[in-house]
Amino acid sequence: MITPQPWRCGLAAILVAAAAGGGPAWAETREVDPRRVDAAADAVRAARRRIVQHDIERQKRLLILKAERIEALRLNQRARVEALTLQRQLLQQQGRTQALVDREHLQQGLDDLRLALGGTPVE
Repeated sequence: MITPQPWRCGLAAILVAAAAGGGPAWAETREVDPRRVDAAADAVRAARRRIVQHDIERQKRLLILKAERIEALRLNQRARVEALTLQRQLLQQQGRTQALVDREHLQQGLDDLRLALGGTPVE
């Protein structure tokens, strides 16, 4: 759990006081064992290190996710370019096919006209 920065300081003070064997620091009037204070301070430092380490790992994961997103966008763009290229090739092929059909249709029309005029069809 990530706590806001002002809470971390307050939480650290409470943890130090609790580890030292008492309640809140402002309520304490008796002597505190320095070993317990040192142990509590060590615990707080360890907790802070874990928080920092967690933040570092989180940043690493975010960078990895960002890199993966960028790669996915590149792949998507590449796929779109390939799709447009294939579509253009298909349209060109359809155009050639249509031209061939039109040519055959015109040839058939010419053959029909020659037959009607009494000639022979041209092969």
